[in-house]
Amino acid sequence: FYNFVNNLPGDDVVVQDPIPGLDSTTGRIRALTLIVIGATGSNNDNDFGNVTFGSIGDFIFLDTNGNGVQDAGENTGVPGIPITLTNLSTFAISTTVSAADGSYLFDGLLPGSYSVQSIFSHGGIVRTTTTPLNVNLGIGEDYLDADIGYIAPTSVSLVSFATSRQLKGVDVRWTTSSEVAQVGFRIWRSNSANGGFKPVSPVISALNSPTGGSYHWFDDSAALGQSYWYKLESLPDGEMFGPIPSRELPGDGDRRLFLPALSR
Repeated sequence: FYNFVNNLPGDDVVVQDPIPGLDSTTGRIRALTLIVIGATGSNNDNDFGNVTFGSIGDFIFLDTNGNGVQDAGENTGVPGIPITLTNLSTFAISTTVSAADGSYLFDGLLPGSYSVQSIFSHGGIVRTTTTPLNVNLGIGEDYLDADIGYIAPTSVSLVSFATSRQLKGVDVRWTTSSEVAQVGFRIWRSNSANGGFKPVSPVISALNSPTGGSYHWFDDSAALGQSYWYKLESLPDGEMFGPIPSRELPGDGDRRLFLPALSR
């Protein structure tokens, strides 16, 4: 609270001096008129608001493994990415682009809820981090963990995808005709073609050969007498091939040709 006493009637100006580390939210000047009726008079409610503004930002990075998270060693910034910040209370929008080192910053922000959004593709690369990123910003908080990853798109041309029921499991094989920037493959399995697929294999490393390659994985957890359906996942882009069935009898599997080759 503040109070000036023993003032004569008339026009006055009240000015709040700047406060280090704070920013004014109401303006620092109050013009007022003091009118005295009888022995006393007052002019109240000349309030001054101040706040410490916050910021949101950090880094647009090259996501070499395509998992959407900035891992150790992923320190290469991606410049020129357009980024949008939306205040979820007022719907005010601010825009910027990542700097030459991949950094970006929205500052001078009041506390509240915000979302950070970047474009999906730019200059031949695609986003790996799911956006928007939602941030609840506190008073004076600098939230510098809104990282967004990008990667050069991968591609794979699949020629065939086959299963073969054996006595001790299901043999899963596939062949590609070309691979670009692949991390690997993963096998998904379900008891139905209509859903419920879950990964059952580890990540099987890709050869990354421009002429493709042949792959094999044996599902020894497949119970004899049970029918299964399989999908093949391409990593890091997450493209799915299939599903194809594996019958319950040994040797009674399925083979699917991809002609012409599917590419991404």
